Amino acid sequence: MIKKDISSLKFSISNDKTKKEAKLLRLNCNKISNYTKWKPSYSFQQTVKSTLEWYKNYYSKRTNIIDFSVKQIESYIDLNKKNFWTKND
Repeated sequence: MIKKDISSLKFSISNDKTKKEAKLLRLNCNKISNYTKWKPSYSFQQTVKSTLEWYKNYYSKRTNIIDFSVKQIESYIDLNKKNFWTKND
């Protein structure tokens, strides 16, 4: 997904022969999710997009990263306010 957005991105995948780390780590959040009824505000795609935007701005140094970060946080809060009031009306 990121490679589509940043065509110049270079990365490699290495095979860990030591088996020190599990190939896939999973956290089962079913109990707490059922108890709290919490749902994520962002989809996986939205999360990656937002994170990618932050890194692009950070490394380009074209914008003040603190201002950019605050705007992203405010946008996230606004989304959650809308979702809260939509669910509770």
